[in-house]
Amino acid sequence: MDPNKALSDMLDWAKDREDPVAADIFLALDSWLSKGGFLPDRWKGAPCVPVDTTAQLRQALHEINQSLHEAEEALHDARTILNIKLSHR
Repeated sequence: MDPNKALSDMLDWAKDREDPVAADIFLALDSWLSKGGFLPDRWKGAPCVPVDTTAQLRQALHEINQSLHEAEEALHDARTILNIKLSHR
């Protein structure tokens, strides 16, 4: 797997999302890491195992999408509780 290609594809995906919240979460994480921010706890100490098949890459992308969906739901709940309305771009 080429991590630079995967990141490029994920950035394109984030920019094309109809729901800006999930894309904003991913773009914020990318920005954080690009500026030298620390890794999320889930990634610390994780062995670097190359993804060498399409099925493994699909599974990795599915897990990322699931994590983004869970974060989006948590943000939606928080916005509902706090009565925060988002302005769309």
